[in-house]
Amino acid sequence: MPTVYGLFPTPAVIVAIVLAVLFTVAVVALGSGAPDAARLDEIGSDASFGGVLQSAGPLFSAFVGYARIAALGEGARDPARTVPVAPGIAFAVSAAYGVRRAVAVRH
Repeated sequence: MPTVYGLFPTPAVIVAIVLAVLFTVAVVALGSGAPDAARLDEIGSDASFGGVLQSAGPLFSAFVGYARIAALGEGARDPARTVPVAPGIAFAVSAAYGVRRAVAVRH
């Protein structure tokens, strides 16, 4: 488990952090002003529910892969060295893939 200044976070601390982030997102979303349906026209006429599902697939796979890295760390030869590096590599590859898809869709 990752440490913060050498201390192991308890489940209560993790829940408190998650709730604080969710609360911040809710406050920002509610304070951002009235929604404007006319802005949805900027998305384009080719946007569809199927397109959203197709985009969500690779993102879901990336998060599942991230969780599996942590779970399978026990099988690594040197988990103290490889487990902290593997999520960063997985995130970088997923981010590069997402950027490549976004650029391909944009052009």
